[in-house]
Amino acid sequence: MMIRSRHIVLLVVATVAGCSSSKPAKDDGNYYLGVFEDFDSEEHPDVVPPPPATETGHVIPADLEGPHPVTRPKQGRGYRVHLFASRDKHLADAELRRAIAWWERNRDGSRDDSPPIYLDYEQPFFKVRLGDYHSRTAAASDAGRLARTFRGAFVVPATINFK
Repeated sequence: MMIRSRHIVLLVVATVAGCSSSKPAKDDGNYYLGVFEDFDSEEHPDVVPPPPATETGHVIPADLEGPHPVTRPKQGRGYRVHLFASRDKHLADAELRRAIAWWERNRDGSRDDSPPIYLDYEQPFFKVRLGDYHSRTAAASDAGRLARTFRGAFVVPATINFK
């Protein structure tokens, strides 16, 4: 142990002694690098770019005027019924198809044709959820019916699409 510590001390002393110098560095601040410059600015005069061409007018097709035809649905806070969650996308897709089939069998005529069933990804889970409910009570009534087919269905707060 004593030999090892002597080696370390000698190594530190040699490093400090090797990095030190007896003479201070000279720095008078006068640097002229013109002798190394071979670029002649006289050979390359400044060129003024021409003025930009003015635009006189455009013909805008009628289908491009006005608001954009594709708009995002309005969204807000509401509730959905959580049906399934899995890390496996294939299992979640199968459960999504099962939920769509349930929707087709049980919807009434008052509902629109597109099922409000969503496959969301919230790392690390794929989640199958149904509905765009404005109140927890409405979501809970459907959750009771869904629980017969989808074991463990429950209501969750979510960002929903307004119609």
